[in-house]
Amino acid sequence: MCKMTFIVHLGNYRSSVFDGWLYPTKAGIWTTEESITQLNGDSFSGNIVFHDFVRTLKKFRKFLIVMEEECNRQQHKESNRTCCCRTQVIFRTPGLRIIRQLLRSGQGGFTCRRDVIEGVAAVLGEDEEDLQDIGLDAHMYKRIAVQTVYELCSHGGDSMRVAGAQAGVVLSLLRILDSDPPPRMQHAVLRALHNLCRHSLPRTQLATSGGVPSLLGIVGLGMREAKWVPRQRYDTPVGRRQQTYTGPASPGHQGSGIQQDTAFHIRALEYCSAVLRIIADAQSPEWTDDLLEGGAVPTMLEALNQSASAIVKKQALGTLTSLASIRDSRAPEFIALEGGCSALMNLRVDASQSHAGQVDDADQWLAWTSLALYHLLENKHTKRYVLKAARETLDGDARGISIGMLKQLFAPCVDNVDVDWIVAL
Repeated sequence: MCKMTFIVHLGNYRSSVFDGWLYPTKAGIWTTEESITQLNGDSFSGNIVFHDFVRTLKKFRKFLIVMEEECNRQQHKESNRTCCCRTQVIFRTPGLRIIRQLLRSGQGGFTCRRDVIEGVAAVLGEDEEDLQDIGLDAHMYKRIAVQTVYELCSHGGDSMRVAGAQAGVVLSLLRILDSDPPPRMQHAVLRALHNLCRHSLPRTQLATSGGVPSLLGIVGLGMREAKWVPRQRYDTPVGRRQQTYTGPASPGHQGSGIQQDTAFHIRALEYCSAVLRIIADAQSPEWTDDLLEGGAVPTMLEALNQSASAIVKKQALGTLTSLASIRDSRAPEFIALEGGCSALMNLRVDASQSHAGQVDDADQWLAWTSLALYHLLENKHTKRYVLKAARETLDGDARGISIGMLKQLFAPCVDNVDVDWIVAL
C-alpha cells in the first residue's frame, strides 16, 4: 500500500495565491516548486506552500484524489492490481498558529469554513508517532489544533460546531482526554468540548461515546490534586472575571511551571464541571443514568465541600439541581441517600452568612440552594430527607438558622405546612 505524506505550510495569508501548482513531470513524479520526490519506491512525500489557506485547500484535496487515481492506474498497469493508496495531510504548526492568531485578533472570520475545521479535525486524528516521525512536536502540534477548534467554534457558531462534530472532532478530543494529557492540554481540550457542547449534535456525541465517565473521573481526581493557583484574570465558562483561590503556598516562585500547571488544572476542572452540567441540564434518561452510574452525585457533593473554585462549586450545584428536578428518576433519591440534603442545607446557611466571607455572591447561592431543596422537597421519596436535614440543622443552632428562615424556605414549596410541625419532625 502506498502512503503519500504531504507537509502543508501556510504562508502569509495576505500574499497572492500560489500559482505554481502541482503538475506531473515526464518521469511521472508529481512536483511543485518545492518538489515532490519519490521515496522508497512506493511512497510520495513533499512540501506544499499555501499562501492562501482557504482558497487552496479544496484545490489541494482535488489533487490528492488525482494522485490516488494516478497511483492506482500505474500499479494496475505494472502488476495488474489496484493499489490501496492512502494520503496523509500534515499541517505544519506555523499554519495552525496563523489561523488561531487571526481568529483571536478578530480578523480570521474568513477561516470559519467547513473545509478548514475538517482539516483541523484531520490533524487531531493523526497518530502521534507518525507526527514525530516527520519531525513535529506532536504534543504542541495537537494542542494548537485543539485551541484552533475552540476559536473556530467561538467565531463560527453552530455551523462550526456541527461541522466539527461531523468531522469527528468530539471523538478525537475524548481520545486525547483518555490519554491522560498534561494540565495545559487537558484545559485546552475541555474548553473546546465546552464550546462544542453548546449544540445538541456534539453534545449527543459526547454523551453517547463514553464521555460522561471520563469527565466525572477528571473532576473526582482533579479536586484531590489541585490545591493552589495564583490570583489572576482569565476566561471561564461564565465569562471573564477575576478569581481567587485559597490553599497552601506554592513551592515555586510566581509564574513557575508548578503554579502554571495548577492554574491550568483548576481551569480544566471548571470547564469539565460546566460540560457535566450541560449534560445534566438536557435531562435525558440515558445520560442521567450514565451520570448516576458514573458517580456524579458523590462527585458533585465532594466538589461543593472541597473545591477551591467557586465556579466549580456553582457548576456542581447546578448539576445537582438539574438531577433533583428530574421526575420519575432515581436521581433525587441518589442525592438524598448520599447526604445531599444536609450538604445543601449547610451550604444555604453558609450563604446566608453573607458577611462571614465564606461564599461569594451570597444572594445567588441562596437562590440556587433553595431551588435544589425545593425540587427535593417536592419529590415524595426525598421529602423526609429534607425535613430531617432541617431538623438537624435547627437542633444544632450553631449554624444560626431560624424558624423564619425555615418558613421562608418551605412555605412556597408545600401547601399548608405548619413550621412548628416541621421543627418537631
